[in-house]
Amino acid sequence: MTRALLLAALSLTLSAETVRIIQTNSAGDDALLIDPATNKVTLHIADLEGAHGVTVSPDGSKGYFTVEADSTVKAYDLKNGMLLGSVKLTGHPNNIAISKDGKRIFAGIDRKSTRLNSSHGYISYA
Repeated sequence: MTRALLLAALSLTLSAETVRIIQTNSAGDDALLIDPATNKVTLHIADLEGAHGVTVSPDGSKGYFTVEADSTVKAYDLKNGMLLGSVKLTGHPNNIAISKDGKRIFAGIDRKSTRLNSSHGYISYA
């Protein structure tokens, strides 16, 4: 079976030496956090059908995923995999980025950009 994968190597500040790879699966319904030193999966996030892009909060505690299947951005706790929130978008999102201060998230939708607010511990339209 072939899986279409998008790999994003992100340096998460879980500790001074911690690095994790976040692997989304745009042809499936999950994402994995992988420790590249051991090649072990450290976290499995389910129910992400058609996840495309991912970005991480500056402190490394939250992951924000664009999900094409339901046109959302979903926020997850990267320590326990718990869903923290979801925002419905106006179209299928692709790539995603976060501001250096972590207060704004930008999701690309068909050559357009949607700005979201993440400064209050949840995500909403800015």
